[in-house]
Amino acid sequence: MIWFAIAGRCGAGFTLLGVYAWRRKKPMWFWSGSTVEEAQIADVPAYNRANGRMWLAFSLPFWASAILGFWSEALATALVAGN
Repeated sequence: MIWFAIAGRCGAGFTLLGVYAWRRKKPMWFWSGSTVEEAQIADVPAYNRANGRMWLAFSLPFWASAILGFWSEALATALVAGN
């Protein structure tokens, strides 16, 4: 249950970040602190959708690991560590 809570929260956080990026009107930033000027992007909605898909794809191993943890903690850990 502890693994499910931790991995599930990580997955939820990245999923919410992806949805936020997908719906954002201005260009989405990156965690590294770098920002992208709106003038540098030809299609801001397409850029934000791609950024949102990136975060959603990053959340998938955490969701899978949370569910897999009920059967095998070692496989669940390996899935996240290999991410």
